[in-house]
Amino acid sequence: QSSELGKLEIVFGPLRTWQRSVLQIEKLTGISFGDLASYDGFSNEERLTGTRIEAQIRGPQDIRL
Repeated sequence: QSSELGKLEIVFGPLRTWQRSVLQIEKLTGISFGDLASYDGFSNEERLTGTRIEAQIRGPQDIRL
């Protein structure tokens, strides 16, 4: 399988991790998390500014709560 997995990286590029708002996850998946978005800083910032928040996570220091 290793040879097949190596080919995937060429097609899709390196894996990157992103932190997104609860609102965006709900929209992308169709799953409702109830009132959780009301307590999510990213969701609240998106509501106030109208700007979608996407933060790339390269390490623990990049995680925002």
